[in-house]
Amino acid sequence: MNTYKLIYNPYTVETELYAQTPSGFECVGEDSALSMITKERMSKWLEPHDSWPGFFAALKEATGEKQIKMIFKGTAEDYRALLASRDAAQQKLHLQVDLEYAMDKVEQLQVSGEYEWKAKGIKSLLNGKGYPFKRSK
Repeated sequence: MNTYKLIYNPYTVETELYAQTPSGFECVGEDSALSMITKERMSKWLEPHDSWPGFFAALKEATGEKQIKMIFKGTAEDYRALLASRDAAQQKLHLQVDLEYAMDKVEQLQVSGEYEWKAKGIKSLLNGKGYPFKRSK
């Protein structure tokens, strides 16, 4: 089972796809059938349309693999869309995709509850009112 990293930024509309090699992760080249995803919105390349088979079908066709591990970095909303597309593709294409969400630091802190603790700690440092000092009356 090969591992891929998919990084999607909906704000800049940029997608990066990396394949794991013995020397680390390498970006999938422009000569790949998957290169069309790099400058398109996820909604355009995730699902099939016209002659495009959809992301997971194109990935299976390009790699010939039936088991794939994918690490996704992007928004939680896009991750949910990727999960739904993956679920449909697994049934239709007989493809197994282990999908992992790579959270950024803020998301990790929010999930762990540490974010709230740190926010409260900072507020108490700022005198509970957002001021770093006491205001004189």
